Amino acid sequence: MRSPSLKLRTRVHRAVVIAIPLALTVGPVATIIACNSTTALQPKGAECFLASDCQPGLVCVEVNKQRVCTDDISGVAGRPPPEGGAPTEAGEGGDATDDGPVVVPDGNPPDTNVPDTFKPDTAPPVDSATD
Repeated sequence: MRSPSLKLRTRVHRAVVIAIPLALTVGPVATIIACNSTTALQPKGAECFLASDCQPGLVCVEVNKQRVCTDDISGVAGRPPPEGGAPTEAGEGGDATDDGPVVVPDGNPPDTNVPDTFKPDTAPPVDSATD
């Protein structure tokens, strides 16, 4: 007759032997189903969770405590980009422009030479001919 601790170990062993292959089989299948990218993109006014849920040209924003796909970003914090996507003033938008050479306030072009980082040896000379 088996002892109670041996019966318990046998049951645990059987459960592990069944659970591990089951988890290795069901886990990847469930992940593939959950991450399936074949879901249809949502039209304007439909519920969404991310901007990638909406059709091209739409964004996912919160309206009346519900997230919906819309092309109206007037309720979003911040200011919308200018029409045409081009900066309206010089320097606005953070893009560099190629207007010509850079000139410093004194009228001369900037010094682009590599700086001299050589430090002269200030240690006293060592006399190698000692007696």
